[in-house]
Amino acid sequence: MSQYAKTTDVPTNVTRSEIERTLTRYGASEFGYVTSGNIIAIMFTIKYLTVKMVLPLPDEDSVKLTETGRRRSVASYKQYYDQLLRQRWRALALVIKAKLEAVECNISTLEREFLADTMTPNGEIVYQVIKPQLESMQTTHEQPRLLLSAK
Repeated sequence: MSQYAKTTDVPTNVTRSEIERTLTRYGASEFGYVTSGNIIAIMFTIKYLTVKMVLPLPDEDSVKLTETGRRRSVASYKQYYDQLLRQRWRALALVIKAKLEAVECNISTLEREFLADTMTPNGEIVYQVIKPQLESMQTTHEQPRLLLSAK
């Protein structure tokens, strides 16, 4: 299976604007973006949820080499890296549209679609809080703590 939008030529700033327009159309507000290391986080508020979706960036060192291990030229590397960025932004736009449309059509709920990416009061996302508990549950077969009591 090939990656979605693998050959897209839509610039990342155009996709970012499209994401904001899509979110606004479905009632979101208070947008923000943060870049830190190899991630970009998009944050927004929709109804009473504050959502932070993380977009991992390609590892720059790994893209400097071809699949066969040969070093790419600077121009080739930049072109390939930019292509990977465009692809990831398009995939994020697709995910957001799909989640919001599922909510709009009553296939799902806002809470269910964005639960893992909902921010807690201390700035973590629910996924970060619950993941260790889920892993522990697999080995101990014990019920995890309630989210509110998680530390």
